Amino acid sequence: MHSRDVVTIAGVFLLLAAGPVRAQREPATPQLVQHDARFPASLERIEPSWDVVVRSEDQVHHVPVGQLVAWGAFRDSDRGPQIILADGSWLIGDVEQFDEDRLEIFSNLWGDVSLPKNQVRGVIFNPSVDPLQRDRVRRQIDDFQGDDHRLWLENGDVIAGSARRLVQEEIGPGELLISLVFVTRDRELRIELEKITALAFSSSQAQRIATPVSYTLLGLADGTRLHARKIELSERIARLTLASDIQLTIDPPSLWELTVLVQPLGAGIVYLSDLESVGYKHIPLLARTVPKGLDRNLLGGALRAGGKLYAKGIAVPSASRVAYPLRGRYQRFAAEVALDDSAGPSGSVVFRVLFNDGQGGWQTAWESPPVRSGDAPRPISLDTRGAQAMVLIVDMGERGDVQDHALWLNARLVEEPR
Repeated sequence: MHSRDVVTIAGVFLLLAAGPVRAQREPATPQLVQHDARFPASLERIEPSWDVVVRSEDQVHHVPVGQLVAWGAFRDSDRGPQIILADGSWLIGDVEQFDEDRLEIFSNLWGDVSLPKNQVRGVIFNPSVDPLQRDRVRRQIDDFQGDDHRLWLENGDVIAGSARRLVQEEIGPGELLISLVFVTRDRELRIELEKITALAFSSSQAQRIATPVSYTLLGLADGTRLHARKIELSERIARLTLASDIQLTIDPPSLWELTVLVQPLGAGIVYLSDLESVGYKHIPLLARTVPKGLDRNLLGGALRAGGKLYAKGIAVPSASRVAYPLRGRYQRFAAEVALDDSAGPSGSVVFRVLFNDGQGGWQTAWESPPVRSGDAPRPISLDTRGAQAMVLIVDMGERGDVQDHALWLNARLVEEPR
Protein backbone atom coordinates (compact mmCIF):
# COMPACT_ATOMS: atom_id res chain seq x y z
CA MET A 1 0.00 0.00 0.00
CA HIS A 2 2.93 2.35 0.58
CA SER A 3 6.17 2.83 -1.34
CA ARG A 4 8.82 0.88 0.57
CA ASP A 5 11.17 -2.08 0.42
CA VAL A 6 9.51 -5.37 1.30
CA VAL A 7 10.97 -6.78 4.49
CA THR A 8 10.03 -10.01 6.24
CA ILE A 9 9.89 -10.29 10.02
CA ALA A 10 12.67 -12.86 10.02
CA GLY A 11 14.86 -10.45 8.06
CA VAL A 12 13.88 -7.18 9.70
CA PHE A 13 17.33 -6.85 11.26
CA LEU A 14 18.66 -6.16 7.76
CA LEU A 15 16.40 -3.13 7.46
CA LEU A 16 17.38 -1.86 10.88
CA ALA A 17 21.06 -2.42 10.25
CA ALA A 18 20.71 -0.18 7.22
CA GLY A 19 19.34 2.59 9.41
CA PRO A 20 15.75 2.61 10.70
CA VAL A 21 13.86 5.82 11.34
CA ARG A 22 14.61 6.69 14.95
CA ALA A 23 12.61 9.06 17.10
CA GLN A 24 14.42 11.76 19.05
CA ARG A 25 15.63 10.44 22.38
CA GLU A 26 15.79 12.17 25.72
CA PRO A 27 18.89 14.41 25.81
CA ALA A 28 19.71 13.56 29.43
CA THR A 29 20.98 10.15 30.56
CA PRO A 30 17.96 8.05 31.65
CA GLN A 31 17.53 7.22 35.32
CA LEU A 32 17.54 3.72 36.74
CA VAL A 33 15.25 3.48 39.78
CA GLN A 34 15.53 0.66 42.31
CA HIS A 35 13.67 0.19 45.59
CA ASP A 36 15.27 3.18 47.30
CA ALA A 37 18.09 4.23 44.98
CA ARG A 38 18.39 5.96 41.61
CA PHE A 39 21.25 6.88 39.34
CA PRO A 40 21.79 7.86 35.68
CA ALA A 41 22.56 4.86 33.49
CA SER A 42 22.49 3.78 29.86
CA LEU A 43 20.93 0.46 28.87
CA GLU A 44 23.37 -2.24 27.76
CA ARG A 45 20.91 -5.12 27.39
CA ILE A 46 17.93 -6.97 28.84
CA GLU A 47 18.41 -10.56 29.95
CA PRO A 48 15.87 -13.35 29.24
CA SER A 49 15.10 -13.24 32.98
CA TRP A 50 14.17 -9.53 32.51
CA ASP A 51 17.15 -8.49 34.62
CA VAL A 52 18.74 -5.41 33.07
CA VAL A 53 22.41 -4.63 32.52
CA VAL A 54 23.22 -0.91 32.56
CA ARG A 55 26.32 1.25 32.42
CA SER A 56 26.88 4.18 34.77
CA GLU A 57 30.12 6.17 35.04
CA ASP A 58 31.98 3.42 33.15
CA GLN A 59 30.73 0.79 35.60
CA VAL A 60 28.45 -2.05 34.50
CA HIS A 61 25.59 -2.94 36.86
CA HIS A 62 23.44 -6.07 36.72
CA VAL A 63 20.05 -5.22 38.27
CA PRO A 64 17.75 -8.15 39.17
CA VAL A 65 14.19 -7.82 37.91
CA GLY A 66 12.77 -8.01 41.46
CA GLN A 67 14.72 -4.90 42.47
CA LEU A 68 13.98 -2.80 39.40
CA VAL A 69 11.27 -0.16 39.57
CA ALA A 70 12.04 1.27 36.13
CA TRP A 71 14.79 2.27 33.79
CA GLY A 72 14.18 5.23 31.50
CA ALA A 73 11.03 7.16 30.64
CA PHE A 74 8.36 6.86 27.95
CA ARG A 75 6.51 9.44 25.88
CA ASP A 76 3.61 8.45 23.70
CA SER A 77 3.34 9.84 20.19
CA ASP A 78 0.84 11.74 18.09
CA ARG A 79 2.17 9.85 15.08
CA GLY A 80 -0.16 7.32 13.51
CA PRO A 81 -1.49 4.86 12.80
CA GLN A 82 -1.45 3.21 16.23
CA ILE A 83 -2.65 -0.38 16.43
CA ILE A 84 -4.27 -1.07 19.81
CA LEU A 85 -3.92 -4.70 20.91
CA ALA A 86 -6.19 -6.67 23.22
CA ASP A 87 -3.44 -7.01 25.84
CA GLY A 88 -3.03 -3.23 26.26
CA SER A 89 -0.02 -2.90 23.96
CA TRP A 90 0.03 -0.53 21.02
CA LEU A 91 2.20 -0.57 17.90
CA ILE A 92 3.15 2.26 15.56
CA GLY A 93 2.81 1.13 11.95
CA ASP A 94 0.91 1.41 8.68
CA VAL A 95 -2.16 -0.79 8.20
CA GLU A 96 -1.61 -2.54 4.88
CA GLN A 97 -4.81 -4.59 4.70
CA PHE A 98 -7.20 -6.66 6.80
CA ASP A 99 -9.88 -9.30 6.46
CA GLU A 100 -12.01 -11.30 8.87
CA ASP A 101 -9.01 -13.13 10.33
CA ARG A 102 -5.84 -11.05 9.97
CA LEU A 103 -4.63 -7.47 10.07
CA GLU A 104 -1.44 -6.83 8.09
CA ILE A 105 0.77 -3.94 9.13
CA PHE A 106 4.18 -2.58 8.25
CA SER A 107 6.40 -1.07 10.94
CA ASN A 108 9.79 0.58 10.61
CA LEU A 109 10.83 -1.45 13.68
CA TRP A 110 9.30 -4.87 13.06
CA GLY A 111 8.84 -4.98 9.28
CA ASP A 112 5.79 -6.85 7.98
CA VAL A 113 3.65 -8.15 10.84
CA SER A 114 0.52 -10.27 10.47
CA LEU A 115 -1.73 -9.87 13.52
CA PRO A 116 -4.64 -12.14 14.45
CA LYS A 117 -7.68 -9.90 14.11
CA ASN A 118 -9.21 -11.22 17.32
CA GLN A 119 -6.22 -9.84 19.22
CA VAL A 120 -6.59 -6.31 17.84
CA ARG A 121 -9.01 -3.93 19.56
CA GLY A 122 -8.74 -1.17 16.97
CA VAL A 123 -6.65 1.38 15.11
CA ILE A 124 -6.07 5.09 15.72
CA PHE A 125 -5.38 6.42 12.23
CA ASN A 126 -4.89 10.08 13.17
CA PRO A 127 -3.94 10.59 16.84
CA SER A 128 -4.63 13.98 18.36
CA VAL A 129 -1.81 16.33 19.31
CA ASP A 130 -3.65 16.72 22.64
CA PRO A 131 -2.38 13.99 25.02
CA LEU A 132 -5.64 13.79 26.97
CA GLN A 133 -7.61 13.35 23.75
CA ARG A 134 -5.25 10.54 22.69
CA ASP A 135 -5.96 8.85 26.02
CA ARG A 136 -9.71 9.24 25.55
CA VAL A 137 -9.63 7.67 22.09
CA ARG A 138 -7.56 4.72 23.34
CA ARG A 139 -10.03 4.25 26.16
CA GLN A 140 -12.99 4.44 23.75
CA ILE A 141 -11.44 1.66 21.69
CA ASP A 142 -10.62 -0.48 24.72
CA ASP A 143 -14.05 0.02 26.30
CA PHE A 144 -16.05 -0.49 23.11
CA GLN A 145 -18.68 -3.21 23.38
CA GLY A 146 -20.69 -4.24 20.33
CA ASP A 147 -21.16 -6.79 17.58
CA ASP A 148 -20.53 -4.19 14.89
CA HIS A 149 -17.51 -2.00 14.23
CA ARG A 150 -17.31 1.62 15.34
CA LEU A 151 -15.78 4.47 13.33
CA TRP A 152 -14.87 7.89 14.77
CA LEU A 153 -14.38 10.60 12.14
CA GLU A 154 -12.30 13.77 12.33
CA ASN A 155 -15.47 15.90 12.02
CA GLY A 156 -16.90 14.33 15.19
CA ASP A 157 -19.30 11.86 13.53
CA VAL A 158 -19.51 8.31 14.86
CA ILE A 159 -20.64 5.51 12.52
CA ALA A 160 -21.60 1.92 13.36
CA GLY A 161 -21.27 -0.77 10.73
CA SER A 162 -18.70 -3.12 9.24
CA ALA A 163 -15.15 -2.26 8.16
CA ARG A 164 -14.43 -4.39 5.08
CA ARG A 165 -11.07 -3.52 3.55
CA LEU A 166 -8.69 -0.78 2.44
CA VAL A 167 -8.55 0.39 -1.17
CA GLN A 168 -6.11 2.67 -2.95
CA GLU A 169 -6.20 4.77 -6.07
CA GLU A 170 -3.52 6.77 -7.80
CA ILE A 171 -4.37 10.47 -7.81
CA GLY A 172 -1.07 11.72 -9.18
CA PRO A 173 2.43 10.61 -10.09
CA GLY A 174 3.56 8.48 -7.14
CA GLU A 175 0.65 9.73 -5.01
CA LEU A 176 -1.92 7.33 -3.56
CA LEU A 177 -5.26 7.97 -1.94
CA ILE A 178 -6.09 5.26 0.63
CA SER A 179 -9.69 4.79 1.78
CA LEU A 180 -11.58 2.48 4.09
CA VAL A 181 -14.55 0.59 2.69
CA PHE A 182 -17.19 0.74 5.45
CA VAL A 183 -20.72 -0.65 5.21
CA THR A 184 -23.44 0.98 7.30
CA ARG A 185 -27.22 0.46 6.91
CA ASP A 186 -26.58 -1.52 3.73
CA ARG A 187 -24.71 1.41 2.18
CA GLU A 188 -21.08 1.04 1.15
CA LEU A 189 -18.98 4.10 1.96
CA ARG A 190 -15.41 4.89 0.95
CA ILE A 191 -13.85 7.12 3.57
CA GLU A 192 -10.37 8.56 3.16
CA LEU A 193 -8.04 7.52 6.00
CA GLU A 194 -7.05 11.12 6.65
CA LYS A 195 -10.69 11.80 7.63
CA ILE A 196 -10.80 8.95 10.18
CA THR A 197 -9.74 9.36 13.80
CA ALA A 198 -10.11 5.75 14.90
CA LEU A 199 -11.69 2.38 14.18
CA ALA A 200 -12.77 -0.14 16.83
CA PHE A 201 -13.35 -3.75 15.82
CA SER A 202 -16.23 -5.85 17.11
CA SER A 203 -15.83 -6.73 20.78
CA SER A 204 -17.57 -10.07 20.16
CA GLN A 205 -14.71 -11.07 17.85
CA ALA A 206 -11.85 -9.57 19.84
CA GLN A 207 -10.38 -11.62 22.65
CA ARG A 208 -10.07 -10.19 26.12
CA ILE A 209 -6.53 -10.89 27.24
CA ALA A 210 -6.17 -11.35 30.98
CA THR A 211 -3.34 -9.28 32.39
CA PRO A 212 -0.50 -11.66 33.30
CA VAL A 213 0.56 -11.92 36.93
CA SER A 214 3.88 -10.44 35.87
CA TYR A 215 5.01 -8.81 32.64
CA THR A 216 7.40 -6.10 31.54
CA LEU A 217 6.30 -2.79 30.15
CA LEU A 218 8.60 -1.78 27.29
CA GLY A 219 8.50 1.70 25.79
CA LEU A 220 10.22 2.32 22.47
CA ALA A 221 11.47 5.55 20.93
CA ASP A 222 8.84 5.66 18.17
CA GLY A 223 5.95 5.64 20.69
CA THR A 224 5.32 1.87 20.68
CA ARG A 225 4.34 0.45 24.08
CA LEU A 226 4.46 -3.29 24.70
CA HIS A 227 3.21 -5.61 27.45
CA ALA A 228 5.91 -8.27 27.03
CA ARG A 229 5.95 -11.51 28.99
CA LYS A 230 8.96 -13.19 27.36
CA ILE A 231 12.17 -12.24 25.59
CA GLU A 232 14.34 -14.72 23.70
CA LEU A 233 17.80 -13.75 22.49
CA SER A 234 20.27 -15.07 19.96
CA GLU A 235 23.21 -13.38 18.31
CA ARG A 236 21.05 -11.89 15.55
CA ILE A 237 17.47 -12.03 16.79
CA ALA A 238 15.55 -10.70 19.78
CA ARG A 239 12.06 -12.21 19.89
CA LEU A 240 9.46 -10.57 22.13
CA THR A 241 6.32 -12.48 23.08
CA LEU A 242 3.52 -10.19 24.20
CA ALA A 243 0.83 -10.96 26.75
CA SER A 244 -1.45 -11.75 23.79
CA ASP A 245 1.12 -14.28 22.45
CA ILE A 246 1.88 -12.05 19.46
CA GLN A 247 5.58 -12.28 18.60
CA LEU A 248 7.75 -9.44 17.33
CA THR A 249 11.29 -9.84 16.06
CA ILE A 250 14.16 -7.38 15.81
CA ASP A 251 17.95 -7.50 16.09
CA PRO A 252 19.26 -7.05 19.66
CA PRO A 253 21.45 -3.94 19.10
CA SER A 254 18.50 -2.07 17.59
CA LEU A 255 16.22 -3.15 20.44
CA TRP A 256 18.65 -1.86 23.06
CA GLU A 257 19.10 1.38 21.12
CA LEU A 258 15.37 1.97 20.63
CA THR A 259 14.19 1.00 24.13
CA VAL A 260 13.44 4.04 26.29
CA LEU A 261 11.57 2.35 29.17
CA VAL A 262 11.87 -0.98 30.98
CA GLN A 263 9.43 -1.47 33.87
CA PRO A 264 8.72 -4.94 35.29
CA LEU A 265 5.24 -5.19 36.82
CA GLY A 266 4.24 -7.88 39.28
CA ALA A 267 7.85 -8.96 39.83
CA GLY A 268 8.39 -7.93 43.45
CA ILE A 269 7.47 -4.23 43.71
CA VAL A 270 4.38 -3.52 45.87
CA TYR A 271 2.54 -0.53 44.38
CA LEU A 272 -0.02 1.38 46.45
CA SER A 273 -2.35 1.59 43.44
CA ASP A 274 -2.68 -2.22 43.65
CA LEU A 275 -3.56 -2.17 47.37
CA GLU A 276 -6.83 -1.40 49.13
CA SER A 277 -6.72 1.88 51.03
CA VAL A 278 -8.45 2.08 54.40
CA GLY A 279 -9.75 5.58 53.82
CA TYR A 280 -9.89 8.41 51.31
CA LYS A 281 -11.21 11.91 51.96
CA HIS A 282 -11.40 14.99 49.76
CA ILE A 283 -12.69 18.28 51.17
CA PRO A 284 -13.10 20.62 48.20
CA LEU A 285 -12.90 24.39 48.60
CA LEU A 286 -15.75 25.07 46.20
CA ALA A 287 -15.99 22.34 43.57
CA ARG A 288 -17.43 18.84 43.83
CA THR A 289 -15.73 15.98 45.64
CA VAL A 290 -13.26 14.24 43.33
CA PRO A 291 -12.44 10.52 43.60
CA LYS A 292 -8.81 9.44 43.53
CA GLY A 293 -7.35 7.99 40.37
CA LEU A 294 -5.53 4.65 40.38
CA ASP A 295 -2.97 4.47 37.54
CA ARG A 296 -5.00 7.26 35.88
CA ASN A 297 -5.08 11.02 36.35
CA LEU A 298 -8.10 12.87 37.73
CA LEU A 299 -9.54 13.34 34.23
CA GLY A 300 -9.30 9.63 33.41
CA GLY A 301 -6.21 9.92 31.22
CA ALA A 302 -2.74 8.49 31.64
CA LEU A 303 -0.46 9.73 34.40
CA ARG A 304 1.78 12.35 32.77
CA ALA A 305 4.45 14.61 34.22
CA GLY A 306 6.80 16.58 32.00
CA GLY A 307 5.30 14.84 28.96
CA LYS A 308 6.38 11.42 30.25
CA LEU A 309 3.87 8.63 30.88
CA TYR A 310 3.83 6.70 34.15
CA ALA A 311 2.15 3.30 34.41
CA LYS A 312 1.74 3.26 38.20
CA GLY A 313 0.65 5.91 40.64
CA ILE A 314 -2.16 7.62 42.54
CA ALA A 315 -3.81 10.87 41.45
CA VAL A 316 -5.57 13.04 44.03
CA PRO A 317 -6.80 16.64 44.29
CA SER A 318 -5.52 19.00 46.95
CA ALA A 319 -7.24 19.01 50.35
CA SER A 320 -7.22 15.23 50.27
CA ARG A 321 -5.81 12.33 52.21
CA VAL A 322 -5.58 8.60 51.60
CA ALA A 323 -4.57 6.05 54.24
CA TYR A 324 -2.95 2.61 53.96
CA PRO A 325 -2.35 -0.09 56.57
CA LEU A 326 1.30 -1.11 56.99
CA ARG A 327 1.15 -3.38 60.06
CA GLY A 328 4.92 -3.34 60.39
CA ARG A 329 5.35 -5.38 57.17
CA TYR A 330 7.37 -2.82 55.23
CA GLN A 331 10.75 -1.21 55.58
CA ARG A 332 10.46 1.66 53.11
CA PHE A 333 8.01 3.86 51.20
CA ALA A 334 9.16 5.57 48.02
CA ALA A 335 7.55 7.64 45.28
CA GLU A 336 7.94 10.67 43.05
CA VAL A 337 5.59 13.61 43.60
CA ALA A 338 4.50 16.05 40.92
CA LEU A 339 1.51 17.75 39.37
CA ASP A 340 -0.06 16.07 36.37
CA ASP A 341 0.42 17.81 33.02
CA SER A 342 -3.37 18.16 32.85
CA ALA A 343 -3.18 20.64 35.74
CA GLY A 344 -2.25 23.48 33.41
CA PRO A 345 -0.10 26.39 34.61
CA SER A 346 -1.80 27.26 37.90
CA GLY A 347 -1.51 24.19 40.12
CA SER A 348 0.36 24.41 43.43
CA VAL A 349 0.31 21.90 46.31
CA VAL A 350 2.23 20.65 49.33
CA PHE A 351 2.70 16.90 49.86
CA ARG A 352 2.94 15.33 53.33
CA VAL A 353 3.44 11.78 54.63
CA LEU A 354 2.34 10.78 58.14
CA PHE A 355 3.05 7.53 60.00
CA ASN A 356 1.23 5.95 62.92
CA ASP A 357 3.23 3.75 65.30
CA GLY A 358 0.15 1.93 66.61
CA GLN A 359 0.07 3.88 69.88
CA GLY A 360 -2.55 6.32 68.64
CA GLY A 361 -0.37 9.19 67.49
CA TRP A 362 0.44 10.43 63.99
CA GLN A 363 3.83 11.88 63.17
CA THR A 364 4.80 13.87 60.09
CA ALA A 365 7.58 11.91 58.39
CA TRP A 366 8.06 14.21 55.40
CA GLU A 367 6.74 17.44 53.94
CA SER A 368 7.54 18.91 50.54
CA PRO A 369 8.12 22.54 49.67
CA PRO A 370 5.44 23.96 47.36
CA VAL A 371 5.23 21.84 44.21
CA ARG A 372 3.97 23.76 41.17
CA SER A 373 2.86 22.94 37.65
CA GLY A 374 5.85 22.17 35.48
CA ASP A 375 8.15 21.18 38.35
CA ALA A 376 10.12 17.99 37.74
CA PRO A 377 8.93 14.97 39.75
CA ARG A 378 10.54 15.04 43.21
CA PRO A 379 11.72 11.65 44.56
CA ILE A 380 11.07 10.70 48.17
CA SER A 381 12.19 7.65 50.17
CA LEU A 382 11.14 7.10 53.79
CA ASP A 383 11.95 4.48 56.41
CA THR A 384 8.67 2.81 57.46
CA ARG A 385 10.03 0.25 59.93
CA GLY A 386 7.69 -0.04 62.90
CA ALA A 387 4.92 2.01 61.25
CA GLN A 388 1.46 0.49 61.46
CA ALA A 389 -0.30 2.88 59.09
CA MET A 390 0.50 5.65 56.64
CA VAL A 391 -1.44 8.66 55.39
CA LEU A 392 -0.61 10.54 52.20
CA ILE A 393 -1.83 14.16 52.38
CA VAL A 394 -1.97 16.83 49.70
CA ASP A 395 -2.61 20.37 50.91
CA MET A 396 -3.49 23.42 48.85
CA GLY A 397 -0.64 25.67 47.77
CA GLU A 398 -0.68 29.33 46.76
CA ARG A 399 -3.82 29.38 44.57
CA GLY A 400 -6.49 27.50 46.49
CA ASP A 401 -7.41 24.21 44.83
CA VAL A 402 -7.30 25.48 41.23
CA GLN A 403 -5.87 22.82 38.88
CA ASP A 404 -4.31 20.90 41.78
CA HIS A 405 -3.99 17.53 40.03
CA ALA A 406 -1.44 15.92 42.37
CA LEU A 407 0.40 12.69 41.60
CA TRP A 408 2.13 10.12 43.81
CA LEU A 409 4.05 8.48 40.97
CA ASN A 410 5.36 4.91 41.32
CA ALA A 411 4.21 5.01 44.96
CA ARG A 412 5.54 1.74 46.37
CA LEU A 413 6.42 -0.19 49.49
CA VAL A 414 9.44 -2.39 50.14
CA GLU A 415 8.63 -5.40 52.30
CA GLU A 416 10.72 -6.38 55.30
CA PRO A 417 12.93 -9.39 54.51
CA ARG A 418 11.56 -12.66 55.89
